[in-house]
Amino acid sequence: MKSVIKSKSVCYILVFAIILFTALLLSGCDKNKVVDLQITSLPTKTTYFAGEYFEIYGLIITAEYADGSFDSIKFADNNDSQNSGYTYDKYKTPLKVDDTCVTFSYGGKTVSVEIDVIKKTLSAPNIENLKYTVTSNSITLGVISNAEYKINDGVFRDSNSFGGLSPNKEYTIYIRFKESDYNYASPEASIKITTLKTTQNAIPESQLKVDILSPTSLCVGYIDGAEYSVDGGKTYQDSNVFNNLVTGQKYQVCVRLKETETCYASPTTSVTIVLNYE
Repeated sequence: MKSVIKSKSVCYILVFAIILFTALLLSGCDKNKVVDLQITSLPTKTTYFAGEYFEIYGLIITAEYADGSFDSIKFADNNDSQNSGYTYDKYKTPLKVDDTCVTFSYGGKTVSVEIDVIKKTLSAPNIENLKYTVTSNSITLGVISNAEYKINDGVFRDSNSFGGLSPNKEYTIYIRFKESDYNYASPEASIKITTLKTTQNAIPESQLKVDILSPTSLCVGYIDGAEYSVDGGKTYQDSNVFNNLVTGQKYQVCVRLKETETCYASPTTSVTIVLNYE
């Protein structure tokens, strides 16, 4: 009977010892628990342009533990990212204008560093050597990365090509860098470009009629908007009648549509005749 009582006493003592040891162990763990984080010194840089990366250099964070002790860590290099268990949410992430703070985590606690992020102000595009192609009704500019374009009083758009234009007319095209998450729209650069005149088709040979009026004159069939020549196209006149010619001489009669404000002269249509009058 005494032996049984003695065994029970030993068991009680062992259980008590285990409980006491566990309590002491937990108590020791609680002492190392982080109860607060404080920013002791701000990083050297707190204002950024959008698209830049957070620089951690100069930051000092102090942790307070449950036992009343403190521990400070200074980030001495911008490459410090996971220093001594500290992490932060903007690691290797381009900053945006709506980012107002960077949050650090350690031991289950967080603390934030306030930052200002602003957009960049860009210069106007350099278009000194900008190439373009132009026709009678269109203008296409060389592509400029991240740029937008407008013509005269229109609105800016991504397309660098403008169609439906009038021939032989001067247009002003404005170019600027688009606003983005990282920059404001830039000032405008502008270029004046005049469209080409339109081309005209040659007058069909079937419409070229020549009548000899006298030994020294001839008449070319009238065509609206045309001009006429009897010297192979060296000189032209508006009248379709030619006088003071030489009987029996060969003449190369040419007809073409005249150049206008919006059209080039058409190709020449010609016929060779000998001025014989009977």
